[in-house]
Amino acid sequence: MTIEQLRYFLAAAESLNFSEAARKLYVTQPTLSYGISSLEDQLQLKLFERGGRSLALTPAGKVFLENIRDVIRDVEIAIDKAKKIEHNFLPSLAIGFLGSPIKIYFPVWIPAFFKQHPEIDLNLMQMEMGNLHSALEEGTIDLACTRSVDLIDSKWAVWQKICDDPMCLVVRSDHHLASCTKVDLRTLRDEHFIIVDEKASPSWHKYIMQLCKNRGLDPIVVNSPVHMETVYTLVDAGMGITLMAKSAKNYNIKSLVFIELEGDDAMSDVVVAWQKNASNPAILAFLDVIKDLY
Repeated sequence: MTIEQLRYFLAAAESLNFSEAARKLYVTQPTLSYGISSLEDQLQLKLFERGGRSLALTPAGKVFLENIRDVIRDVEIAIDKAKKIEHNFLPSLAIGFLGSPIKIYFPVWIPAFFKQHPEIDLNLMQMEMGNLHSALEEGTIDLACTRSVDLIDSKWAVWQKICDDPMCLVVRSDHHLASCTKVDLRTLRDEHFIIVDEKASPSWHKYIMQLCKNRGLDPIVVNSPVHMETVYTLVDAGMGITLMAKSAKNYNIKSLVFIELEGDDAMSDVVVAWQKNASNPAILAFLDVIKDLY
């Protein structure tokens, strides 16, 4: 069985006309007819009912057609990739992302992207915000799903906003503020805060501290973990409270409560960012898929 025989079968099954199928594939009708007959012999199946000028699929042919389309597509993609590797060209896209917002978006983005661009390989890497910034600047990744607060002073970067992401106070469900619907940061002067380490995520740390400063709050910081996940774990352990974007609720720590902050400036965002001088055409392909979705 060859890929040519499968292509012959697919063309004939879709048009139900050997002459039309042959013209579509730029082969002679005898060549196409012989290829299909050889396929039937190898499979020991009758795929077509031939009657004069009419052509119809047999029940076996209908089942074969239902299942062969994806096989042909996968084989053609594999051939195309192999040829591109031989010529040192294989489209690929490296995407770095923050853990919290991407749990909302990737389950939608990635299937949509693969549906339109199955030939492009994706390399997905979860990172902390500070590492995302460095990787994008150095060209280790092509795209970053991050927050614009980390890119404001970066003259080399551009980004597309995906959504707003309100800032929240995060407390345990047994905390005395857990039943609040909104909270003013100025009421938290006596609370112990857990805030991500400044060296790990300089821009995010600066943003959090500026939010507090805008309210005249000098937070009592009792712990500064390197990883965001550790922040949630320590809050869950009752060691303090933290400030986090609302999308972080996707970590599904059921004992934590997210309470939105008062104030127009208490708003983060989710963006997709890339270098201004980026030349990878797969970047534009990915951005086009996102635009179609939103």
